[in-house]
Amino acid sequence: MSENSVNGPKPTLILDEVMSSQKDTSLQEFEPVKLVYDLLEDVDERARDIIIKRFGIDGDRPKTLENLGKSYGITRERVRQIESLTLKELRSGPNADRISKLGSLIHATLSAAGGVMEQESLLTEMLGDERSGDANRAALLFLLNLSDEVEQFTEHANIRTVWASNRAAYDQLTTLLKQMQTIFETENKPLAWEALKGKITQSTNTEAMRDDVLRTTLHTSKLIAENPFGEWGLTPWTEIVPKGVRDKAYLVLRKHAKPLHFLKITERINASRFDARKAFPQTVHNELIKDKRFVLVGRGIYALKEWGYVPGTVADVLTQILEEAGGPVGRAELLNEVLKRRMVKRNTVLIGLQDKSKFKRVDRRTYDLVSRA
Repeated sequence: MSENSVNGPKPTLILDEVMSSQKDTSLQEFEPVKLVYDLLEDVDERARDIIIKRFGIDGDRPKTLENLGKSYGITRERVRQIESLTLKELRSGPNADRISKLGSLIHATLSAAGGVMEQESLLTEMLGDERSGDANRAALLFLLNLSDEVEQFTEHANIRTVWASNRAAYDQLTTLLKQMQTIFETENKPLAWEALKGKITQSTNTEAMRDDVLRTTLHTSKLIAENPFGEWGLTPWTEIVPKGVRDKAYLVLRKHAKPLHFLKITERINASRFDARKAFPQTVHNELIKDKRFVLVGRGIYALKEWGYVPGTVADVLTQILEEAGGPVGRAELLNEVLKRRMVKRNTVLIGLQDKSKFKRVDRRTYDLVSRA
């Protein structure tokens, strides 16, 4: 990444840095659609219409070369030529100075982010919330293609479509992402934000990257992502990108760190917004029953097996405790042990001890297994 990517932590964000560096052009004054129509004002009417429809600057879905060719009764290759010639004309025409200033603004935005940004992140950064409509996004993409000061690298392998200030910045990005991937493969578990930053600093032998720059870098990767609980890892991991209700329930319980009723698990799944799909209580309950990662520890209450809980009824738990003890155990101790492993009432445990096919009273307050002669 560029020098900006390895500066120590600062209170400013990417947008703040860009705004402070601009004198002639400001993001606050940036109106992409208006600028594009101004640039196209002296362009041939057919060429102007092709550019507008090809990029979707009118707010409609961008048209293909073939669609436009049929509309004008020309070949798709002729449409491509018109598009290419129009871009060339704009770059060298009377508006070249305006395009150059715009290129400087885009370049500054990229430089503040370390030299490279994922396309959607760049559009969001430059447009903000007020100008994020389809037409403005399409117009900005057109202007990005018009600028000679930035370069697009289309989506491939494990990296999304990105824009870079130069090839060197892109090459540095790919190197850094490979290092991050190695970190996760070595750790083999999700990492919280601070832990991840520390590992990256240690692995790359650089100063700590600013949080916003590091997040921008991570968002260029198709292989690295963040789950709703602020943990980062590889996208094939179900702890990062859950594949269904069971994985979502697992993450919810792991985050909560103690047993929950399936109704509460359902509420937390929906509140976490893993995706657009809504979870329903009965579906959650059914999936928890089927998955061996979960243990029913009370009426409708589930825990994770990895916490030390084991499947079975209260009688099964009593049997396990007595087997572990290797001999008779006092009633009070049995009660305490069962209540550590199951969320049930004391009377439920006492009723379980009355099963004479499994348990025998050794004396007034001590029990053992019938099977132990």
